Amino acid sequence: MPTPSTACVSTAEIQAVQLRLLAERTLISVKSSFIGLLLIGITQASSVAWEWLCGFIVLRLISMAYNHQLCRSILSQEPRTALDQGALNRLEWGLLTSGITWGVAAWMLPHVIGAELPAHALIILLIGVSGIMMNTAAITRRALHFFLWGMWSVVLGRVLWGNNDPYTHFLLAGGVSYAGLSLVHGLQLHAQSLAGITAGLENRRLLTAMTEASQREQAQGLALAQANLRLEAALARTKTLASFDELTGLMNRRAFHERLRFEIAAQRRHEEPAALLLLDLDYFKSINDRFGHQIGDAVLRSTANTLKSMLREADLLARWGGEEFLIVLPRTRIDEAGFAAERLRRALESTQIHVTADHEIAETPTPQGQSIAFSASFGVAEMHPGLTLDTVLSHADRALYAAKAGGRNRVCLGGPNLEIQDLTAATVEPDTTLFVPWA
Repeated sequence: MPTPSTACVSTAEIQAVQLRLLAERTLISVKSSFIGLLLIGITQASSVAWEWLCGFIVLRLISMAYNHQLCRSILSQEPRTALDQGALNRLEWGLLTSGITWGVAAWMLPHVIGAELPAHALIILLIGVSGIMMNTAAITRRALHFFLWGMWSVVLGRVLWGNNDPYTHFLLAGGVSYAGLSLVHGLQLHAQSLAGITAGLENRRLLTAMTEASQREQAQGLALAQANLRLEAALARTKTLASFDELTGLMNRRAFHERLRFEIAAQRRHEEPAALLLLDLDYFKSINDRFGHQIGDAVLRSTANTLKSMLREADLLARWGGEEFLIVLPRTRIDEAGFAAERLRRALESTQIHVTADHEIAETPTPQGQSIAFSASFGVAEMHPGLTLDTVLSHADRALYAAKAGGRNRVCLGGPNLEIQDLTAATVEPDTTLFVPWA
């Protein structure tokens, strides 16, 4: 039964370890038994009858063969599997036969020991064998009892049987004393072995628990890191969605207002001119109604890409809403902004979206499909330091309304001190020298 200190490990776990240790040590002792047989054969060959010596050797070989085969079978299996098959019980009984066969050697002693050297050598060998095997059998309490009682009961029986020997009382007292001392020492070894096995199992369980806890902590840390990455990605996406239009990738109204504050501050600080362009796609609703929103979205993306490809890095471009776009041109006079708007208008006018007969987007024109051309109307207004954004927007919106009223697909200029001018209607080629960045 396990001691109170083994409460955290099961009896089966302890017995499985005991079984493996007992099999390993017994296998080693089986191999060393050949040395004992050789010594007995050498020391007793001239003083013992051949039938006794041969009988002892045969019994020892049978016991050794049984224990050797049993130990190899145990070590070839999982300890718990061998334990469930009763291997521990069989091995303990095997140690009993080992003890008995070693005890049989005492029956080769003469009836009167006297001063015969072979008899003394045999007694010393038996004491040595008892000490060696006790270290092996002490793994389990029952194996220890089986071996010691199996061996010393046969030895003491031989001592009592030779009652004509004047040294019988001394031999009996010495044998009983040595057997008792061997048992006490063996039980101490067993207690130490049991404590070591238990401590090893507890340490292994603790190490396993710590390893599992470490793995769980690592897994949790990895999961937390992944969650943080997802959160950062979600926050970045949220920030992007909060600042940019998802369809076109342009700034939305919120982001545009934030950027525009810096531009207005820079304009006032450096007293530089600036212009605002408000453009609206012509007849965009009819495109959506006729070809579907997928084609309408493609038109919006194409418009955004065209505008981005023709604007400077310092220019601000935003999707103002629906099919409206807003552009701020820093360091640009109203006349330069008009010419720039005219270039943008012509670029959009020459852009086409190719669709199939099923109204799917195509890279190139298809035989049964068609190409959709679209255009935009522009309202251009000058940004003065003293004007608010709403005021400038109203000027650009009034110019845009005039462009639409004038037939669409045109550019009109507007401002507080500027009458509406239809730049497209004037049929004047833009002066590229006035606005070099679009050249």
